[in-house]
Amino acid sequence: MDISLVHSPSLEAMLYREAQSIVKIAKQLGKPEEETMLVLAQAETLKKSIIASWNANQSFYSYRDRETGLVSTGQIIAKKKGNGNARPKVEFEAGVRLLVEIQTKSPAAKRPEVEISEYFTKTKGEVETILGHQFQWRTGGLVATTQKLFTRVGRVSVTGLDEKDKVLVKLIDTTGEDLTLALPLWAGIPETQQANALIGRNLMTADRFDRPFGFPSLAVSPNPDADTVSMSVTLPWNQLIGEGLLAYGFRAEATRLTAHLMNGVIQNLKQNRSFYNRYHAEKGTGIGERNSLHGFAPVGLFMQTLGVTILSPVKVKLEGKNLFPWPVTIKYKGLTISRGLEQTVVTFSNGESVIVKEEQACIVEM
Repeated sequence: MDISLVHSPSLEAMLYREAQSIVKIAKQLGKPEEETMLVLAQAETLKKSIIASWNANQSFYSYRDRETGLVSTGQIIAKKKGNGNARPKVEFEAGVRLLVEIQTKSPAAKRPEVEISEYFTKTKGEVETILGHQFQWRTGGLVATTQKLFTRVGRVSVTGLDEKDKVLVKLIDTTGEDLTLALPLWAGIPETQQANALIGRNLMTADRFDRPFGFPSLAVSPNPDADTVSMSVTLPWNQLIGEGLLAYGFRAEATRLTAHLMNGVIQNLKQNRSFYNRYHAEKGTGIGERNSLHGFAPVGLFMQTLGVTILSPVKVKLEGKNLFPWPVTIKYKGLTISRGLEQTVVTFSNGESVIVKEEQACIVEM
């Protein structure tokens, strides 16, 4: 469907996070609060929209219609073959947006025109005409989304098709779930209870998103032919959601995710000597362009989950403990940090060493 006609929790989460960053920048610059009032107002509007997208039954966020704010399923209300009229005679309590799907084997040659009316006669009620250029190609045919909302449909008129072409008119389906719907976690939107449910019932569940090589794009692959898309692990999305896990105190889960992502990257470096644009969530095989920036090892997330922040060659911040199943050594401009399972040894360029065993956050400097 036309994505401009829905509220996208991921886009709203990014805009909300951006607004928070703008406010922080303004404070650092000493700007008066009056200059950020508009930004804060916009951020609050975005937050309310994201909160309204929460689906308590699924413990996940949902896409919603841009105007009605409602979630709808892809219920078919009319279908026919070839040109002519269909008389569905259906009514709805609230206005609904419709998706017109044309199933054809030769979409490039088609210039269909579909007219949807509230009543069978054109002289009464709302009418919308979808012209050929408004249709978009997708696997198996053409699709277009109505701009108008309908409370009833009495007639669907079709021209420009072959007699074997099929036409389906249905409610838009906004129930589809993908990984980006977890992005409000990164923006700090959900309450603690909601975050716990989202993580426990979706992100860290094996039959949903928790896979051996990272979070896939979709929890379930709808078609075996679409496996390389639905089961693909896109590291930038995983990175952001990993940061969200850390922000809500789920360090063990963030560490598990990071280890899964690193396993995919390392496997391809060893076998193919290459990074890849994406990785298969179950197999770890590379997908798409070789040596894409998107497929580089997530060093930032790795350092955050490890609990190490290098502030300078003579200053480092440590927090928590190493939750990876192996010791980690980091070298930076003469600084060496050896983080074992029980203690961390920080060695500066002059040979001076400091041993840290406590888990609470601390600054170590020369």
